[in-house]
Amino acid sequence: LILSDHNLSVERLRYPGRYRAAAPRHLRLCRFCRVAVEDEAHALLVCIGDSRLQPLRSSFMHEIFDVLGSFDGKWNADEPYEFLKWMLSQRKITVRLAKFVADILDVYNASPRYVPA
Repeated sequence: LILSDHNLSVERLRYPGRYRAAAPRHLRLCRFCRVAVEDEAHALLVCIGDSRLQPLRSSFMHEIFDVLGSFDGKWNADEPYEFLKWMLSQRKITVRLAKFVADILDVYNASPRYVPA
């Protein structure tokens, strides 16, 4: 995730494919909702375009709340990257965060990518 070694469109569509040009960042839309760029923060924390995402998020948030206590003031829907960076800095949840990222990426990997025409 940190090194952009994942299958999200923000990374994969940045390079040309065999039969397509590289897509500008603003066209690398989410395969589920198609209203935002499919980047790390959107996939992990924002997208509601697939019914499998929200239960994973809810469970993860409850788990980290139990470990860290309140994270008031850390979550801002307008700045999901800031919350993601904050989570990455919390050593107590490293293993839980890694599992959550893997679970979310599994959902994305199980569905075909949206490729703009």
